[in-house]
Amino acid sequence: MIKTINFDMDGVLVDLSKNLAKLDGYDEPVLWYLHKFEDDGKYVYPKSIERHIDDECFVTCQPMPYYEEMKKLIRHLHSKGYKINILSSCMDQEYSDKIVKQKVAWLHKYYGAEMHMFSQVNIVRGSKLKINYIDENAILIDDYLKTQNSFIENGMGDQFIFYRNFNECVEQLIEKNII
Repeated sequence: MIKTINFDMDGVLVDLSKNLAKLDGYDEPVLWYLHKFEDDGKYVYPKSIERHIDDECFVTCQPMPYYEEMKKLIRHLHSKGYKINILSSCMDQEYSDKIVKQKVAWLHKYYGAEMHMFSQVNIVRGSKLKINYIDENAILIDDYLKTQNSFIENGMGDQFIFYRNFNECVEQLIEKNII
């Protein structure tokens, strides 16, 4: 029986891709994604974060589309007695502490008076560690395919909701008899 629902931040609550694209000079994330790899072969996310971490690239993000609906959903789940956690990750880099501080600041900026709904805010150093925070009574809502694959490989696929958009997330929560 599910008692705890964990929400990832980037791509679920926070529109990090859109903000990084904008900071890198692209009007639309789609154009930014077309330049997925830098000249040195590195994936664009870490390099973009590294370039913009001192510009508070996490704090300045907008919420994902359907922000108000997501807040209502979290309120509803909390009112039904579910333990609601944040389970996000940061890269294991020398600036990881800055990422953690900025993510917590973002939560306070957009959830402020409703921070009490979150029992825990866990920001781990690498998405591969998220699985360690999930037991048979918990699920994770996350948009990262690599994390989903890790759950499936470890026999925990039923405890993962792959986030594509708000409406599909709600459908999956209904299918799991959570709402």
